[in-house]
Amino acid sequence: MNLSVQAGSPIPVLVWLVQETDFHGLLLIGIGPRQTFGNGDSHERASGLYLRRYEQWKSSPAKRSEAILDELLGRRFASRGPSVDLDMLIHTAMVGRPLTPPFVAMRHGRWLELDDEVPGAFVEAQLSATKRTTPATPAGKKQRVEAFVALTRILEERGATVVFVHHPTSGGVEDYETEHWPREEFFDRLPLKTGLPALHHEDDPRTAELVPVDGSHLGRSDAPIYTEALLSRLDALQSR
Repeated sequence: MNLSVQAGSPIPVLVWLVQETDFHGLLLIGIGPRQTFGNGDSHERASGLYLRRYEQWKSSPAKRSEAILDELLGRRFASRGPSVDLDMLIHTAMVGRPLTPPFVAMRHGRWLELDDEVPGAFVEAQLSATKRTTPATPAGKKQRVEAFVALTRILEERGATVVFVHHPTSGGVEDYETEHWPREEFFDRLPLKTGLPALHHEDDPRTAELVPVDGSHLGRSDAPIYTEALLSRLDALQSR
């Protein structure tokens, strides 16, 4: 299972996995520095929204039908990102944050088919989203690291294998994250404190030079290269 929630922190989903399931397989936890160690709770709320939708989807035939319609209708709208819907718009209005350009096509699966060249609005939207986030306070960072330690220990006791993963970034997104979330202070603290393996794209020559086309998503040519390299590294880990 790849524990990665778009624009969200992995911690709420990890809590759900521990409390609501008996999962004990291979778990990859994608660590986006700003999503995992950003100031405030907006990324946790984003994950909570996905969890509520999933629970609704499981229990409601109407919601499952809505998911199909959502994909069809989503191709005909434009928004800040691929997951803006009525719930998100209401939340945005309540907190008083305006929806401003650049806008991009709203299609939930668009990252799965991202071209090797994308419109400038894609790049601007990713960088804009990145710069809206600042690092967590020292106390906030400590609290999140402790949450990872406690939750992953429970999964390990069940027999699960947990691996932290950092995916490629590029351009302004990479520059901003490197400046505000230096690897040694954030990503590297997770394997140090938990004792779990961590795979950073910079540590593998096959993935170190890959360039996401919009700052944080690989194009269709590079995605298979990255996937093959990641699977190879996972095989090496499990064969130790």
